[in-house]
Amino acid sequence: YKLYCGMDNVDKKLIEFLNGSDVLIFDSTYGDENTINAKNNKHSTSREAATIASQAKVKLLILTHFSSRYKNVDILVNQAKEVHKNVIAAYDLMNIKVSYDK
Repeated sequence: YKLYCGMDNVDKKLIEFLNGSDVLIFDSTYGDENTINAKNNKHSTSREAATIASQAKVKLLILTHFSSRYKNVDILVNQAKEVHKNVIAAYDLMNIKVSYDK
Protein backbone atom coordinates (compact mmCIF):
# COMPACT_ATOMS: atom_id res chain seq x y z
CA TYR A 1 0.00 0.00 0.00
CA LYS A 2 1.52 3.31 -1.04
CA LEU A 3 0.72 6.32 1.08
CA TYR A 4 1.96 8.81 -1.47
CA CYS A 5 2.36 9.04 -5.19
CA GLY A 6 1.76 12.50 -6.60
CA MET A 7 -0.30 15.28 -5.08
CA ASP A 8 -3.53 13.93 -6.51
CA ASN A 9 -3.11 10.82 -4.35
CA VAL A 10 -1.91 12.20 -1.00
CA ASP A 11 -3.36 9.94 1.63
CA LYS A 12 -4.80 11.74 4.66
CA LYS A 13 -3.18 9.03 6.79
CA LEU A 14 0.22 10.31 5.73
CA ILE A 15 -0.62 13.88 6.78
CA GLU A 16 -1.96 12.61 10.11
CA PHE A 17 1.13 10.44 10.67
CA LEU A 18 3.50 13.35 9.97
CA ASN A 19 1.44 15.92 11.87
CA GLY A 20 3.60 18.20 13.99
CA SER A 21 6.88 16.43 13.18
CA ASP A 22 10.08 18.29 13.94
CA VAL A 23 11.79 17.14 10.73
CA LEU A 24 10.58 15.59 7.48
CA ILE A 25 13.14 14.26 5.00
CA PHE A 26 11.32 13.88 1.71
CA ASP A 27 11.90 12.99 -1.93
CA SER A 28 12.31 16.03 -4.16
CA THR A 29 13.47 14.53 -7.40
CA TYR A 30 11.99 17.18 -9.66
CA GLY A 31 11.03 20.83 -9.88
CA ASP A 32 7.78 22.39 -11.10
CA GLU A 33 8.81 22.02 -14.73
CA ASN A 34 8.87 18.23 -14.41
CA THR A 35 5.59 17.36 -12.69
CA ILE A 36 4.73 14.87 -15.44
CA ASN A 37 8.05 13.05 -14.91
CA ALA A 38 7.43 13.04 -11.16
CA LYS A 39 4.03 11.45 -11.60
CA ASN A 40 5.16 8.94 -14.23
CA ASN A 41 8.22 7.90 -12.22
CA LYS A 42 6.42 7.87 -8.85
CA HIS A 43 8.54 10.63 -7.38
CA SER A 44 7.63 14.06 -6.10
CA THR A 45 8.48 17.64 -6.85
CA SER A 46 9.92 20.00 -4.28
CA ARG A 47 6.60 21.88 -4.20
CA GLU A 48 4.70 18.65 -3.52
CA ALA A 49 7.05 17.83 -0.65
CA ALA A 50 6.55 21.32 0.75
CA THR A 51 2.77 21.03 0.44
CA ILE A 52 2.81 17.84 2.47
CA ALA A 53 5.11 19.43 5.07
CA SER A 54 2.86 22.47 5.27
CA GLN A 55 -0.35 20.45 5.60
CA ALA A 56 1.26 18.33 8.32
CA LYS A 57 2.65 21.40 10.12
CA VAL A 58 6.20 20.02 9.95
CA LYS A 59 8.81 22.32 11.49
CA LEU A 60 11.71 21.58 9.08
CA LEU A 61 11.57 20.04 5.62
CA ILE A 62 14.77 18.52 4.27
CA LEU A 63 14.64 17.81 0.55
CA THR A 64 16.57 14.84 -0.82
CA HIS A 65 16.84 12.40 -3.77
CA PHE A 66 17.46 15.04 -6.45
CA SER A 67 17.51 14.24 -10.15
CA SER A 68 21.00 14.46 -11.62
CA ARG A 69 19.63 17.04 -14.08
CA TYR A 70 19.97 19.62 -11.27
CA LYS A 71 23.57 20.72 -10.88
CA ASN A 72 22.37 23.26 -8.32
CA VAL A 73 19.32 22.39 -6.21
CA ASP A 74 18.65 25.97 -5.08
CA ILE A 75 15.76 26.15 -7.55
CA LEU A 76 14.11 23.18 -5.82
CA VAL A 77 14.59 24.71 -2.38
CA ASN A 78 13.18 28.05 -3.60
CA GLN A 79 10.11 26.40 -5.12
CA ALA A 80 9.50 24.56 -1.85
CA LYS A 81 9.94 27.76 0.17
CA GLU A 82 7.04 29.31 -1.73
CA VAL A 83 4.85 26.82 0.16
CA HIS A 84 6.75 26.00 3.38
CA LYS A 85 9.13 28.53 4.90
CA ASN A 86 11.63 26.24 6.65
CA VAL A 87 13.27 24.16 3.89
CA ILE A 88 16.84 23.03 3.30
CA ALA A 89 18.51 20.66 0.84
CA ALA A 90 20.20 17.50 2.11
CA TYR A 91 23.80 16.80 1.15
CA ASP A 92 26.15 13.86 1.58
CA LEU A 93 27.18 13.21 5.19
CA MET A 94 24.81 15.92 6.43
CA ASN A 95 24.28 16.15 10.19
CA ILE A 96 21.55 18.07 11.91
CA LYS A 97 20.74 18.58 15.55
CA VAL A 98 17.14 17.99 16.51
CA SER A 99 16.30 19.36 19.93
CA TYR A 100 14.20 17.38 22.29
CA ASP A 101 11.54 19.41 24.09
CA LYS A 102 10.32 17.82 27.31
